[in-house]
Amino acid sequence: MIPVSRHDIRSAGKHGEIVARGSNIMPGYWNHPEETQKVLRNGLYWTGDIGEMDEEGFIYVVGRSKDMIKVGGNRVSAKEIEEALHEHPDVTEVAVIGIPDEVLGEAVKAFIVLKNGKTEMNDVLSAFLKDKIALYKIPRFYEYRDFLPKNKSGKIQKLKLKK
Repeated sequence: MIPVSRHDIRSAGKHGEIVARGSNIMPGYWNHPEETQKVLRNGLYWTGDIGEMDEEGFIYVVGRSKDMIKVGGNRVSAKEIEEALHEHPDVTEVAVIGIPDEVLGEAVKAFIVLKNGKTEMNDVLSAFLKDKIALYKIPRFYEYRDFLPKNKSGKIQKLKLKK
C-alpha cells in the first residue's frame, strides 16, 4: 500500500496525476534532458497516469493525462468510457477520442468494432451507458469500423483515428 497524507485522503474520489518518489525512480531519460525535465520536478516523478484515490487511500489508474478529453469544464478519461463500452455484449473493440467542438472545447467520439456483423447502435449504446457513466461522458459521435488501426504490439493507434 502507498502511504498517503490526510490531505490526500480528503481528496478521495477526485482525479489527479499520479506522482511518485523514492530510490527506485529513474534518474532521467538517456540523452533527453528536455523530456526528463517534463517528468522529473523537485525530486518527484510525474507519471502521466491519472489516478483516483478511494476512501481507504488506495489509488486506481483511470487513464493517461495525454488520453484525457476536455468536455466543457470537465476532464474525461477516454479509458473510463472505453471500459464502459466494452461491457456491452456486442462490442468487440473500442477507442475513444476527443474531437473539436465549438461550444464545449471537445466532444467525445467512439470508434467501435461490433460483433456478429451488427451495424450502427448509437441509441442502444448511449442508453446502455446512462447507468454506467455521467451523461457528459457519453459519446456524441459514433463511428463503426471493421477494425481499428494497431501498431505491431497490438495497441490501438488513436492518432490515426484523429486524422
